Amino acid sequence: MIPNTPRSKALALGFAVTLLTSGFSAAQGSVGPAILRGPRTTPGLSAQRLGVSAVLQVHMVSVAGASPGKFACALTVRGLSTALGGRGGTDVLLGTYDAPFDVFSASPQGASCNTAGDEFSAMFEPTGKLLVFERFGSATSTAYLAQRASTDAAFGSPAVLGGLPVQSDYDPAIGTVHGETCLFFRLGNSIFYSAIDMTTLAVSPDRKLAVGPSRTGSTANSPTPIFDPNGEVTGLSHHDLLGSDNDHYISFDLDPFTASQPVVDTTTWTNNGGFAGGRFFSAESSPAPYHVIDVDTYWMAGTRASIGAPAHVEFYSPPATSTSPQFATLLLSRGFLANGIQIPGIGHRLGLDPVGLITYQVGLIDNRTGRATLELQIPNQLGLLGATVPAQGLIVAAGGATFTNTVNLQVDPIASRRPFSFPYDGADHVIGSIDARLATTISASSANGAPFTLLAKDANGAVIAGSELPVLSGHTAGLRISGGASYVARMPKLATLGGAPAVGVVNMGTLVADESSGAACVCDGKPKHIYGTNVPATYKAFIRAHNGAGVQSQCDVVLELQDDTGKILSSQRIAAGKGGSFEYKKLNTKIEHFFLRCVATTATPLCVYIVGIRQL
Repeated sequence: MIPNTPRSKALALGFAVTLLTSGFSAAQGSVGPAILRGPRTTPGLSAQRLGVSAVLQVHMVSVAGASPGKFACALTVRGLSTALGGRGGTDVLLGTYDAPFDVFSASPQGASCNTAGDEFSAMFEPTGKLLVFERFGSATSTAYLAQRASTDAAFGSPAVLGGLPVQSDYDPAIGTVHGETCLFFRLGNSIFYSAIDMTTLAVSPDRKLAVGPSRTGSTANSPTPIFDPNGEVTGLSHHDLLGSDNDHYISFDLDPFTASQPVVDTTTWTNNGGFAGGRFFSAESSPAPYHVIDVDTYWMAGTRASIGAPAHVEFYSPPATSTSPQFATLLLSRGFLANGIQIPGIGHRLGLDPVGLITYQVGLIDNRTGRATLELQIPNQLGLLGATVPAQGLIVAAGGATFTNTVNLQVDPIASRRPFSFPYDGADHVIGSIDARLATTISASSANGAPFTLLAKDANGAVIAGSELPVLSGHTAGLRISGGASYVARMPKLATLGGAPAVGVVNMGTLVADESSGAACVCDGKPKHIYGTNVPATYKAFIRAHNGAGVQSQCDVVLELQDDTGKILSSQRIAAGKGGSFEYKKLNTKIEHFFLRCVATTATPLCVYIVGIRQL
């Protein structure tokens, strides 16, 4: 057993990642959370106990400074008293939930969110100072954000979150991804996230696909972010609707290509839940009235950390009043088993390849919070960027030992991601220097859509031949130079941008695996720039289009490669809802671009897709 000290953990993890890394796998294994009990009706959150007529949604977060086992809790209820902010219809009810004792203490702090209409899906972010929810109209929904100065204060008047496509409902949730405050929401049959401009409260049109349908013909919905101790979203607890059956699933990362794991499969309709430690909650529609159910599990969360930074691996058990000790152990392996295997004397299934298994003693789980955290320092080694290590937990309690679910521990492929603001002054602005082995991903946005040029300079400040790469506003381009280089944004000279100050924003990051994203485009036949390169290499471009309902459409898409004169070098048309890919070998340093075109149609205005570029 490896000694339980920070230094030995850091050194051992470096060895483990180097030895065990499975490359850039998106798999999370085949073993889901271990179900210990349930589902059952939650007495402390029943309509009768809360003094309401129905409970339609529940969410919980562990807020810093709160007593162990007490969670900030947001509910959607019907029949709320005016003393607690009830205004009619369905309303937001906030309070504190003591998970070990199953006791909810109500508060009027959410009263400002309520109207005579129907509010729904009240969701906190980890500080408890931001709250999102939606308000239903006759045919469409509007998402709102409410803020407060401290967790002891009432929320101020909510403000509309602009920029979302028109839809009947969103199931909004809020969390942080790579330091940006993001809105998670359902669009068509999938769950997306977009950055929120906290000044204008506009939701960025740059939508990233987090979770697609878990079953053929189904719809992902009801996202609940899983947060690490720094407040970063590492995955989603969510539901998946097939016909009239809406079941509970979990995605341990934000990669849409990673299969979700089922948690609870019921014959009834369940939706919008949360979790406290290893206890998962959902709202259930029948038998009436709408109520909350829960299920007890052992599970562990996935993690995503940068090189040179700590990774927080978290293990969960149901919150309890018992003082009987529970111990958590982390298991690491070279790979996952295709199917979990039963180990005599241990509950649930082992989902890791047992050859070369490495273990870490985590320590005691806090029974009140149902959580134990292991902090592992990721070595500051560029070769670890994008690495993944298959992992699983083992929890030992008085009743015996039980395996948790399997996950991938991920080292972020992004070594740095930083926004820069530069004037459109015709000058060169240095973004930074980077190791020559890495590709650099640059995206740009501006008030009126002005582009800029990405280029590289050598140690003497001279532009490296062939490095100048145009970057269209709002899109992404990659540039890699052999030998060390400084990367520069050359801004066009503009006095104003439609009356606004002539200042653009450039985001810098590093790319070593895939450049992939999920987004929506108008089915107008116009090309959408998705990637540019001047690297002589072989690329594989892939795309997957998604069917959906409402505003999400079914138009065909075309993936094509053009040179810098607009000449089409290669293309492939993909039917609506299907996937496709092609490989292209680049033999010179001319600038070439990948484009996406959603085929024009009058019947369906939007297409939702995943697109990626991989250097082979």
